[in-house]
Amino acid sequence: MFQSAKALLFRNSFKLDPPINWGMEIDVSKWAIGFTLIYTMILAGLSSLPPLKNIDFNFMPYDPDEKFNELLLYDPTYRYSSFINPFITAITAVFLYYLCIQLRLSKKQAAAAALVYGIASPAAVYAKLDFAQPLASLFVVLALIFFIRARTNGSKNLIASGVFLGLAVLSRTEMLIVPASIFVVAAYFVEPRQKEGMFFSLPGLKNILLISLPLIGFLLINQYINYLRFGSWFAIGYQPTKEFAFNVFATISAMVSNLVSMNRGVMLYFPLSILSIFGITTFIKKDRLIGLVLLFTVIGSWVMYSMWVDWDAGISWGPRFFIPIMPYLIIFAFFVLERDKPSPSWLITLFIISIILGAISSSQGLLFTKLTGAELITFLGSYSIKLDEIPFYIDLDLFRDPKQYDIRWLDVIGKISGLRNLVFFGCIFLLGFISKVWADFFCKRTDK
Repeated sequence: MFQSAKALLFRNSFKLDPPINWGMEIDVSKWAIGFTLIYTMILAGLSSLPPLKNIDFNFMPYDPDEKFNELLLYDPTYRYSSFINPFITAITAVFLYYLCIQLRLSKKQAAAAALVYGIASPAAVYAKLDFAQPLASLFVVLALIFFIRARTNGSKNLIASGVFLGLAVLSRTEMLIVPASIFVVAAYFVEPRQKEGMFFSLPGLKNILLISLPLIGFLLINQYINYLRFGSWFAIGYQPTKEFAFNVFATISAMVSNLVSMNRGVMLYFPLSILSIFGITTFIKKDRLIGLVLLFTVIGSWVMYSMWVDWDAGISWGPRFFIPIMPYLIIFAFFVLERDKPSPSWLITLFIISIILGAISSSQGLLFTKLTGAELITFLGSYSIKLDEIPFYIDLDLFRDPKQYDIRWLDVIGKISGLRNLVFFGCIFLLGFISKVWADFFCKRTDK
């Protein structure tokens, strides 16, 4: 996506020359255009700054002998532009806080949910990687915020919700299937029916139209860009008949693998997702419509991505395809806790352990970039389990050696005698402070 932005901005072309090697040779990106357009705007701004005038922004790293050309990750222009990735994760956490308040979680719970998303979930790791899932996650959270607001002021908010769903589709085309289609159907039920027991509702049809029109508009923009890239209004970059496995046994195997496999299992990388199962019923009892929307979004995403031939999201880290539903797994999990009275001590303990394990997993992903594929769990045959592949397994030798950390600014700090150790112990102090904040949160259940 970043190299496509270079081609678009500096060469006025969608064609990559030289091509990029990332599992295959790519001369025209098949991925949705959304992130490319954002990178294009960033590059336009950076290339005009006087201090960066000597940098060749048009240069594209290329090595025909490398199947996965990691030079693409260390392209200086990419490093300058990649501030957008943590910004997207951070702003999503802010909007998640507001969403939790809308859903009547306490302020402390909302703040805790936002912090979990930002620092103790797989989304934290993708704050440093060039993938479009975090961007889609941001737009879907915004779409949900306006969708909820539509229950008190329908028209404008449904249109806004449709706009953000359209932007999500520009970011990841499959967002049109889930969650956009779910939002469109749910819009029919935003306003109560005119008569008790009456299914047909003119206001409901109007709501579907309001949320659908901007979504259709962005879909047309997406297809026009695909027409320019691939020469057909019906092209989507992917080939559904080849890239989706319409096979029950393969899908079930992938569904299991997406939950518990060593390199992709969301329950291993984010143990709080296990507790989210027990919060679903409570959520739906308090808000039936939104609860069902989120439940169908989570289940629909799980099934849809499990039907993908590349169910493991290719060379990546952890459950990449699940980043857009991470906010809703967190919300469901927080509904396990009681708001108006203290929760049982065993539940609080389990909750804290789940968060800590998720934080360990995400911290290792942040410190040691390890992009891999994944092994499918099948009902026939063996499945290999390696200790160092368990997401929260801690290799103390790696943690004790900051030279192993994949954080670029530490390389600069390391050249200054003694400063590396100061930063290392400073990080430990910061983690201790955050732990105290967590303890205060779980010990005091009332809002102030």
